[in-house]
This record gives sequence, C-alpha cells and structure tokens, in this order.
Amino acid sequence: LFANITTDFNAAIVTRVAAFHHPATVVHVFDVNAVYKHHVFPKFTAPDASNACLNATSLVVCDDPDKHIYWDVFHPTRVVHEVIGRAFAEFVREHGASAAYGGGY
Repeated sequence: LFANITTDFNAAIVTRVAAFHHPATVVHVFDVNAVYKHHVFPKFTAPDASNACLNATSLVVCDDPDKHIYWDVFHPTRVVHEVIGRAFAEFVREHGASAAYGGGY
C-alpha cells in the first residue's frame, strides 16, 4: 500500500515539475527512491534488515538499529538518514546550491 502511495506521489511531483515554467527557475528533483535502490538496499543484506527495528506490537527495540533500514514502519534509521543525506549533498554539489535553496529570501 505505502509503495503505491509513494510511487503515485512521486509521479505527481515529476508531472508538476515538468509543467512548471518560469524563465529564471530551474527545478531539479531529488530521487530518494533511487537512493534506496542503489545505495540503501544493497548495503543492508541481513535477513531481517527490512523489518522495522521497533516492534510496534510489543514495543521491543532491536539489538542493533544500524543493521535495519527502518526504525519503525515509516521512518528510516540513523544510518539510512546518513546515506540519504550524503546522496543529497552530492546532488546539491552536482546541481548547484540553487537546487537546495532558491535564494532571495
């Protein structure tokens, strides 16, 4: 269910960005799904890595959150946030600071 919602939402963003036209503005879309596909999923190979660290039913926390992709059913762990952050920093370096901040404010 969440994968479909995410896919639909991301497609809507790409559609909206493609339709946006302003002579002084260039919009770049950071693809978090690609980061997961190419950098997160290959890094976490433990059999239960895709299971949440926090068991929502028993409220028991796993022994090593850094070996899991998700902290709970929605949120990535610290390690995954770091991977995403590094990928975003590279994205900004490639596309210029204006990709992260429009300026003028």
